[in-house]
Amino acid sequence: MQRVQIISLVGGTLFLLVILYNVWRKRIREAYALLWVMICVAMIVLSVWGKILDKMAALVGIFAPVNMLFVGFIFGILLLLFQYLILLSRNQEKFSKLVQETALLKEEVERLKAQISGKEKSESVEDKK
Repeated sequence: MQRVQIISLVGGTLFLLVILYNVWRKRIREAYALLWVMICVAMIVLSVWGKILDKMAALVGIFAPVNMLFVGFIFGILLLLFQYLILLSRNQEKFSKLVQETALLKEEVERLKAQISGKEKSESVEDKK
């Protein structure tokens, strides 16, 4: 095993452990960590069996295996961006609903305040008579 393989194996394993630890501590939800775990596992597999990268590059028609690695990283980043796009869209819908509900509640509070102050004024006028 070459030095680069050992470093990438240790790095991938440490990163996987960090992801799993954060899932265990409930800092990351499982649904969001799944893609990161898959990336770590792919990194570990490629570290151990470097010939897989050569075969994948030949299968796709890429001459240099390093370029195949870059294509894989770009694809992984696109998957992460897509996942975050979905999350952002969901949160934007929730935010819009919360803003609308807050506006309705604020309006109701103002109406109730006006109603209460109106009763207090009418009671104070009656008390003066």
